[in-house]
Parts: sequence; C-alpha cells; structure tokens
Amino acid sequence: MSDYHRLLAAHRFRAAGITVAIGLPAFLLGKCSHLFLTCADFSDRGNNTPRDCAPGPPYRLR
Repeated sequence: MSDYHRLLAAHRFRAAGITVAIGLPAFLLGKCSHLFLTCADFSDRGNNTPRDCAPGPPYRLR
C-alpha cells in the first residue's frame, strides 16, 4: 500500500492484526493438512500427492 505511512498508528496495527489473523490460520492449515486431507484427495483432483499425505479414501462432505 503506497500510503501506508500516512495511516494513523491504530489503523496500521489494525491492518497488521488482520493480516496476521488471516495468515496464521492459513499457514497452520497448510502445515497440518496431513491431519485432514488424504493422498486420495489430491489424486482425485488431478494434483500431485505431497510427500507427507495420509493414506486413505478421499474426504467427502455429506
């Protein structure tokens, strides 16, 4: 953001907080995907399977 330096300090902290509040869970979901995604979830959709994926059938929402 080109005008970031013009924001009030409270708004800067709020923007950084929102970024962390969204980024941290996204990072953790990516790092822990082996807990809720199986290898079949990736191969069913035509993607390469990651090295640490869990064996088993694909997860289906019902």
